[in-house]
Amino acid sequence: MKKVFLIICIHAILGTVAYAQDCYTGFCPSSITVHHKAGLISPTTGDITYNVISTTAFGAASGGYCLLDRNLGVTTLPTSVSDYTNGTGWFFQFGRSKGWASLATITAGLTTYTTAYATPSVSWSAANDPCALLIGPSWRIPTQAEGVGFTTGAPTPTTLYTSWKMSTTSYINQLGTAITSSIVSQYWLSTYNSATMGYVAYAATATGTYSITSGQYYNCGLPVRCIKNFAN
Repeated sequence: MKKVFLIICIHAILGTVAYAQDCYTGFCPSSITVHHKAGLISPTTGDITYNVISTTAFGAASGGYCLLDRNLGVTTLPTSVSDYTNGTGWFFQFGRSKGWASLATITAGLTTYTTAYATPSVSWSAANDPCALLIGPSWRIPTQAEGVGFTTGAPTPTTLYTSWKMSTTSYINQLGTAITSSIVSQYWLSTYNSATMGYVAYAATATGTYSITSGQYYNCGLPVRCIKNFAN
């Protein structure tokens, strides 16, 4: 049985690099290399190697969590806490799997960026979670409850830059304007909040502490950082 299991894992590692970590339980791989292909989810084509961090920052899950060392789509890690150009990664709208590399690609792909779409009445589904679709089925965007765990201890982008390479981030607001000189840091959480908003982990400045806001409008473009339960 051990030999069969080993063969299956080798096949997974060679055949689908992104899912290699799912051969194991209670394990965070040191890195995951994903071949992104421009299309329904990834906006660009190319290999990205995501390093993986073990942490208990998101709550009391058994064994803690595995956390990617960068946002989805980040190819070059930020060189400082204020390096939003490298640190942001791709933009996602709440509940949608499609990532966008810039405002220009969004407006080219949608008739009007601010056009209303079917408002989600539930949290971000696994079927549309870009973390699950791109990194592996155990990976996901953190929930609002996990965001509360993450903000315990009042972390700042400055304090997390060294360990997690978290930086300030640019974003696209509900009016379809790219805020590219942002000093704030904000990330989608997967939890539905209201008819117009989803929850967000937010820090007003690089030295300000993260908090959980009531949310951003669903059609805003924000980055995501992926986690998975250590035991999954």
